[in-house]
Amino acid sequence: MPLSKHRFIASGDAVSQRLDHALFEWLLPLSPQPGFSRAKLRSLILAGSVYINGVRTLVPARTLTAGARIEVFVDWKKIFASAPASGVFSPSDLQVLFEDEYLIAVLKPPGLPTQPTVDPTRDNLFQLLKKKLVAETGNPDAYVGLHHRLDRDTSGVVVFTKQTVANAGIAESFSRHLAQKTYLAFTPLRTGQKVQNQWGVKNHLGKLPKRPGESKSAPSRYGEVRSGGDFAQTDFVLKQRYEEGALWSCQPKTGRTHQIRVHLSESGMPIAGDDLYGVVGPRKSGSQKPAPRLLLHALRLELNHPITGQPLLIEAELPQDFRSYLNQLRPLQPSSKGTSRQK
Repeated sequence: MPLSKHRFIASGDAVSQRLDHALFEWLLPLSPQPGFSRAKLRSLILAGSVYINGVRTLVPARTLTAGARIEVFVDWKKIFASAPASGVFSPSDLQVLFEDEYLIAVLKPPGLPTQPTVDPTRDNLFQLLKKKLVAETGNPDAYVGLHHRLDRDTSGVVVFTKQTVANAGIAESFSRHLAQKTYLAFTPLRTGQKVQNQWGVKNHLGKLPKRPGESKSAPSRYGEVRSGGDFAQTDFVLKQRYEEGALWSCQPKTGRTHQIRVHLSESGMPIAGDDLYGVVGPRKSGSQKPAPRLLLHALRLELNHPITGQPLLIEAELPQDFRSYLNQLRPLQPSSKGTSRQK
C-alpha cells in the first residue's frame, strides 16, 4: 500500500482542539483496518509526517486555529506492521557477541533503530545498551560510543566503544574502510532471470530527487549518479540458489547510505521486504511469500582491536525470522563455476 496524503482544514469543533485529538478523529474513519490508536497517531506526528500550513510540526498537543491547513502523510502498511512497538525491547534481551574493557558488540534485532529517532519514546539500540551497562556496572555515567549503524529493519553485528580512548582507533577503522563487513541478503528473482556466482558493482551513489507527486516526508532514496556522489563498491557471492530467489554474501568495500540495497535493486534484484527500493518485474510463481521484513543481515565484522591491534572477528547468526523464511524455500544445487562482472 503506497504512502497516502490526507488534507484537512480546521473548522467547527476542531478549532482550539489539540492537533492529535482532532487528527485522530479525522483519520480513524480512513483507517483500512481496526487497531488505529492514539499512540500510533502520536508516533506519526513525532516521525515528522504532519504539516500545518506547510510547516512540519512534531508537537501533538499543538492547538489548532480556525482555517489551519493540515497535511498528513500515512503509510498504512507501516502503521500496522508487525515490527515490535516501543517498549517491547528490554536491555536484558540484548545478545552480547563480544566484550572487553574497551569494546562491546551486540546483535541488533530487526525493527529496532540503532540510534535515537525523532520519537523520544521509541526504543533504540544505543539507549538500551547504555541502560544495560548502567545496570551491570552500577555507574550512571557508563560510556557508550556509537560509530556505525544499521537500518531499522536490518539485523546483525553492531560494535560500540566503552571508553573514549578506543574511539580514535574504531573511527579510523570505519572511516578508512579497514573494517570488513559481510552481510547476507535474500533477493527474489524475475521469471527466467539468470544470476552469476560472483560479481560486483563499482559506481557513485548520491541522494535522488523526489519523484513527481512524492511527499516531502517520504524517505530519502539513493541511487547511481553520473556526476558528484560518493564512490561505492560492493562485492557479491552467491551462497545458495533457491527456486524462489538467491541468498547473497555481500561485502561492501565502502560505507554509503543504503549501499547494498541500492546496488542489488539497480542490478534488478531488490532485497525481499525492501519497500523503499521496490520490486523489479514479475516474480516466479510460488515466490510471492511476503518477507517478514527487509531480509538483510550483518553477519560478520572483521577489524583490528583499537587498543591491542589484534584482529577481531565478530559474528551474529541469522535471526529466527530470516531462518524460518529460508527454510520454507526450495533450494537448488549451486553451480560449480563462478563468473564475475562489474557495473
